Amino acid sequence: MLGLDGSSNLAASEPKGDRMPVYLNHFYVVVNQETYDAIKDSHFLSSQFAVFEERTTSSTIQQSWSGLYLYGANTYFEFLLAGSLGGMRTGDCGIGFGNDKEEDQEALGSRIAEHANVECTSYLMNRAIDGEHVPWFFVIEPTKTEKLPWFDVWTMQYHPEFLLKWHGDLHPRNGGVTRKAVLERYKAKILGEDVAPCRQFADITKLTLALPKKELTMLSAWLQALGYRRQEGGPDIVFAGPDVVFHLRPESKGQRGIVAAHLSVNADAVTEPVFFSGVQLEPSNAREVRLTFNLGAHDRIPAKSR
Repeated sequence: MLGLDGSSNLAASEPKGDRMPVYLNHFYVVVNQETYDAIKDSHFLSSQFAVFEERTTSSTIQQSWSGLYLYGANTYFEFLLAGSLGGMRTGDCGIGFGNDKEEDQEALGSRIAEHANVECTSYLMNRAIDGEHVPWFFVIEPTKTEKLPWFDVWTMQYHPEFLLKWHGDLHPRNGGVTRKAVLERYKAKILGEDVAPCRQFADITKLTLALPKKELTMLSAWLQALGYRRQEGGPDIVFAGPDVVFHLRPESKGQRGIVAAHLSVNADAVTEPVFFSGVQLEPSNAREVRLTFNLGAHDRIPAKSR
């Protein structure tokens, strides 16, 4: 059980260290129309910084949604427009984790439910192509108490048939279930066979979140259930996992949700801050840049504006 500061009261409840690693897959942030348009119209983002696309996705579980996607080597991030899925709000956000090898999803769900002390729901997400739906990935998520929670978290494991059936003529032709293989397929569909190098954006290395007590406690427990280790020092609650670090802090005025993301880069991509309305991209060090989000209040989108 975790305290409100993310601390553990039962050391024995921590998962064993020899479990299969669960990596960061991607995160999303919901932005307003002005910010969405600024990102969409950025020639730098779409032609230099990352393999970039605006796409509409249809599934059998959820209705269709549209967003802007920026792909790295193993991780990616997306911007959704406020009002998506019938009422998402500016500043809403979510984080997806995933395996790079096939794992028993029932066992993983039990492990999360036990160590995070949360009821979970699991299902298979499908994706449409040419009028048919192909198996995409398995999902494990906390059982929802509302249709569109402002903060969402889940694990996802790609289905072994996905890359065989979804544009299977593109690279990598031997398929696979890793994050890298799936992102290479996404990029090949956008660019053709010329998928290397990965432009400037490489991977997400750090996420900073400001959360209310309920979500702070839940995410701390979720990360520990996935095998992420708490590190001491500094004002933030810090959890280190494979290839990524999470910094968690209580929400404060003007800060709620994902407030920053550090991204590793393959070159000196950004030498001075670049602004996209409520989103800023700025240099951090020689091989890292920082995205910061200042997206305002979380107000439900009126039905007439959807």
